[in-house]
Amino acid sequence: MIPVVKNYPSPFLATFAAVALCGVVPLLLWNMGAPVLQPNALLAVTAIIVISGLKFALVLGYRDRRLHEMVLWLFVYLFLGVAPFVQIQTTYPGTTPGMDSVFAVRAATVVLVGCLAILLGLGLGNRRAEDPNYAPVSRPVNARNVYLLALATLLLAVFYVSQVGFSTLFAARSELSSARSDSLGGPFGTLIVAGAKMGLLVAFVALASLWRQRKRAQQPRPVFMTVVVLVTLVALVNPVGNARYIFGTVALAVLGALGLYATIGRFRAAAVGAMAGMIVVFPILDTFRRTLDATVELQSPLDSLTSADFDAFAQLMNTVRYVEEQGITWGNQLLGVVLFWVPREGWAEKPIDTGTFLAEWQDYRFRNLSAPLWAELYINLGWVGLIAGMIGFGYLIRYLDRRSEAMLSLYGAPGVAATIIPFYLLIVLRGSLLQAMSNLLIILVASWFVTRPQRDPFQVPRRRPQEQDLSRV
Repeated sequence: MIPVVKNYPSPFLATFAAVALCGVVPLLLWNMGAPVLQPNALLAVTAIIVISGLKFALVLGYRDRRLHEMVLWLFVYLFLGVAPFVQIQTTYPGTTPGMDSVFAVRAATVVLVGCLAILLGLGLGNRRAEDPNYAPVSRPVNARNVYLLALATLLLAVFYVSQVGFSTLFAARSELSSARSDSLGGPFGTLIVAGAKMGLLVAFVALASLWRQRKRAQQPRPVFMTVVVLVTLVALVNPVGNARYIFGTVALAVLGALGLYATIGRFRAAAVGAMAGMIVVFPILDTFRRTLDATVELQSPLDSLTSADFDAFAQLMNTVRYVEEQGITWGNQLLGVVLFWVPREGWAEKPIDTGTFLAEWQDYRFRNLSAPLWAELYINLGWVGLIAGMIGFGYLIRYLDRRSEAMLSLYGAPGVAATIIPFYLLIVLRGSLLQAMSNLLIILVASWFVTRPQRDPFQVPRRRPQEQDLSRV
């Protein structure tokens, strides 16, 4: 049974957030001072802002902590709502030159249809969550498996550092990427890097869970192992040499394991902070991407929203244009995602990630671009894939939030996977899916491993009555 949670809804906070996100912000955007361009596109994007802003406000006001849903509507509001409104009125990101705003209305329609499908999926998930016979089962971590994972990932981290060099970990991101590509290229190397970083993250979150379990049982806590794993994790995933999405995932997951969401008040503060941080702090973290001699400069919100970080809507416009001119890929891009682990040497026609695929089709010079989940579903299976995929996605989001709330109610922290996945979800939503799969696989497999039930090797399995009778014959 799930214990009664003394969390209360906050209608005032939800109302205040809804007025700010769905009223004040759109009014400010419509009165930017620039001439109104593409009014139909701006109206469609405004609808996205209102829908996602209202849902984000409701998440703030709910009595339960919906981590996954919070990140979902945060992404839609900023990346597919506010950012494209500014871009249509001013300029698109420099990494996606020559955008034709004619496709903005069609791209906004794809976003709206996808959001409505998500809402339907969330509604289906809500009905199951309210079933009194439904209660997610919480599984404690397996101490032996936690230690095994910690040791294995520490050894993997040592191997990774031996290949790229310790000092390179704190070099500019481009230098570290070059060293990693030279020594650990290919799918195998990608899994090694993912195993070292995400494996250590899962190990730390699991150790934090083990710490809480043993504290309640008044047993010795794994202090030394926890400190070693955390120090190694910080060295490997420092903000200088790593992609901001990866560093952000690790930082927020570590804080989550330490109790950032233990109360509904902390969760609401973190959600509001995440919204502001994506505009103000997120661009700053890219300062040392190419050199350590760069100077940290604050950007205005409008400049941030037209940067390459917010290229998701532009890539969705490219997706719409591609489908209109070339047709859908009939699942070919998704096939590459499912079989991401297959080396290209043995599969010459293996699909590249969708962001790069669209960039090559548009003949862009810079090709490491995003492809939001809406684009992935639409380019693969058109409207049917988009609607069906988003309904399933919404249902999954509600299911995961229900489970994480059960763990938060019991232990003050989500489950192992639920501490990490909500923030990694931002990478999945932004895309491309192919780039996100290696880390996601490590997170899921490692989380499953540390929560496997522990069996007593000396316990004799009980036989069925029929088997016992036969043994006497």
